[in-house]
Amino acid sequence: MKVLSIKLRSFKPFRSLLLPDDEGDLPEGLILVRGPNSTGKSSLFEAILWGLWGADAVKLNNDELVSFGAASCEVTIIFEIEKKQYKIVRSYGLDKRLSVTLYAKANGNWKPIADKSSSVATKLEEILNLQLNQALNTLLVRQGEVATIASATPSELRELLVKVYNIELLDKMETHLESLESDVASKVKTLKDNYEAPELIEERIRQSESRIRKQEEGLEARTNQQAVLLSQVESLPNPAILSEVLKLDSDVEGKEREYEYAISNRDRELADAGLVDSTDIVVRARQEELAKEFERLTEQRARIESDITDADQEIGGLAKVDKDLLKQVETLQGAAESVGQGMKCPTCGKALSVKERDELVGQYRATLNKDASRRDDLSKLKTKLAANKRITDERLNTIPSAIEALKRLSERQAAVDETKGRVEESKGLLKSFLKEHDMPPLHDLLSQFNANDLAELQRIVDARSIQLESLNREIESAKAELDDRRREKDELEARATRMKEIGAEISDMETLVEHTKYVRRNLVKGFISDYVVQKRLIGIIRAATNQYVQSFTNGQYTRIDLVPTPAMAKSGAGLMLKVHDDRDNQEKKASQLSYGDRTAVSLALRLGISRTMSRIRPLKDSPAYSPRVQCVLLDEPLGGLDRERRASVVRNLTSDQSFKQIFLITHTDVQGLEGVSVIDVAKSGSGSTATLIATS
Repeated sequence: MKVLSIKLRSFKPFRSLLLPDDEGDLPEGLILVRGPNSTGKSSLFEAILWGLWGADAVKLNNDELVSFGAASCEVTIIFEIEKKQYKIVRSYGLDKRLSVTLYAKANGNWKPIADKSSSVATKLEEILNLQLNQALNTLLVRQGEVATIASATPSELRELLVKVYNIELLDKMETHLESLESDVASKVKTLKDNYEAPELIEERIRQSESRIRKQEEGLEARTNQQAVLLSQVESLPNPAILSEVLKLDSDVEGKEREYEYAISNRDRELADAGLVDSTDIVVRARQEELAKEFERLTEQRARIESDITDADQEIGGLAKVDKDLLKQVETLQGAAESVGQGMKCPTCGKALSVKERDELVGQYRATLNKDASRRDDLSKLKTKLAANKRITDERLNTIPSAIEALKRLSERQAAVDETKGRVEESKGLLKSFLKEHDMPPLHDLLSQFNANDLAELQRIVDARSIQLESLNREIESAKAELDDRRREKDELEARATRMKEIGAEISDMETLVEHTKYVRRNLVKGFISDYVVQKRLIGIIRAATNQYVQSFTNGQYTRIDLVPTPAMAKSGAGLMLKVHDDRDNQEKKASQLSYGDRTAVSLALRLGISRTMSRIRPLKDSPAYSPRVQCVLLDEPLGGLDRERRASVVRNLTSDQSFKQIFLITHTDVQGLEGVSVIDVAKSGSGSTATLIATS
């Protein structure tokens, strides 16, 4: 495969890029991709890989590929295989829309041959004759991969070769065996998770049989109890008929309560009217009597009020007179006896002697005492009159109520008569209903069942009915539970049989797992190591790698060897990388080399592997593929080399005819670039740009 052109739009740091920028093609041979760190050199390789194979090839999220601020990105790669040109256009938008189309050039025009991700991948694999993982291992030497190879353990190195060369038959066989082993182990685990020892199940069967016997005995006892209770229920009155009797009896009781209430109302009116009989003659006589009494009491009340008024007036007059007499007594007693001739009568102004004064004071005091006695009598009279007035008022207040009661009495009596008739009617309906249904009178009916009233009799009937219904449900539930127990016993017996079968199946599968492990570990893996890797691949890789080793190390190391290590080795079965040092004629392990030497040898091995990929046949019968991949992308493999070694690697790659194109990324100084095409990558504003400087 040869890359002819690369066109990018909004891919990572490249806003817009076309290589080459004219109508020509990218040159063959070594193309040096150089520039400072973080300018986008590796992004250029990622664009090629993503354009061809999508996100799986770059192990990045599609959203991470779109330039900052852009809504989508697009990569167009034109490449050539066996003189046939193909173009692939892949785009992705942040709205999650992905588009990819593969074209083939025919008669100067591009014709689409696949336009879906899956169909493009399938078609590309058909064109390259390699699967994606093989193509990537052939086309790309990732940054840091050389250092990884240099420090790989024997088992890691062996697995790398198996993976790179995709030894399909054995790889698939091992995968199949692993899958079979995993499936069978998973089935064994599932069977064991559901497995139960038959002995335990048989013990549960015995316990179930014991419970079944107890439940059968309990069901028989309930059935006998049901027969007795059913006989008792049949001897009781019919619940529906008894309910109707209770309703009729309740109606009688309700009418009787109405009758009693009507009598109570009437008797209350009789009491208010002061009667014990409600006949018309008695009522009229009582009305006349009350009218006369009211008139008499009204007159009596008026007289009492007049007497009270007279007493109040007399008390008031006496109080006024007594007030004047007290004042005169105080005046006479206050005059000095020595004055003698100066004392005068307060009434007529006549001059008084002491004796006359004392006599007059005595008269005044006698009058005051008499008036006080009179006032006391009048007060007592008022108290008596007030009491009589209260009694009269109380009576006057009751007479109107009695008169009103007399007026209502006839209505109350009519209500009594009406409710009495309804009572008799309800009793008649009850009696007729009992007779109609051949039932004895209520008293006899209650006595027959030792009940105090119909409500109690109904409770007895309901209790028996409820008890019978409950017992019926218990019997049905017991039958259902017994059926469940019997089914459970049958299921346990079937489970015991099934567990015996599963036990035998588990034993057979565990044997199969052990056999599968043995075949996979000891036969398949051993075959890969012993035959495919050791007897075919090692020689092919050694021949393809030695010329690189000698050139990259300036002749110090002349050949490499991949020595198989046994399974009991510390790092496991694998391949140990050794090199021949011409200076001291010694075979050395990779771990004995300097870091720079290991890097040079590892790069040589990696290029040798890529070189063999287009023609390798791991097995004798493997199909021979015509060369399809003749391009390699080297991402910064020179970092561990000194200046002289870097120049040697570049000189060797410049003259290497094994690949049509070699893209080499480096940001270190490399001497001797005469005749080497260069892609200069540099920052341009917020993005990056790349310029091809091709040799003629």
